[in-house]
Amino acid sequence: MEENNTENQADALDKASESVAQKFESLRDLLTSLKDQFIGWGIADFWAGVLVNVVGAAALVFVCWIAYLVSNRIVLRVIRYALSKTENDWDNIL
Repeated sequence: MEENNTENQADALDKASESVAQKFESLRDLLTSLKDQFIGWGIADFWAGVLVNVVGAAALVFVCWIAYLVSNRIVLRVIRYALSKTENDWDNIL
């Protein structure tokens, strides 16, 4: 029985790692196609690569900003509300 469970866990890990690898390949394909698009617009190969990096960094900053807004406005309010309803006084400082 334990061998079956171990095999199932190993299979699940293999499938998860394949999924992650596919997502990274998809991201790499997206960046490559974006670079090709920039080259198609007449931008030199070097500058197209730089532009792809700048666009990727800007997208990362945007996603981080959205995550910050969600965590700050929603999650922290829920935590503060839940802590205010407890009988302990020490957590009301938060």
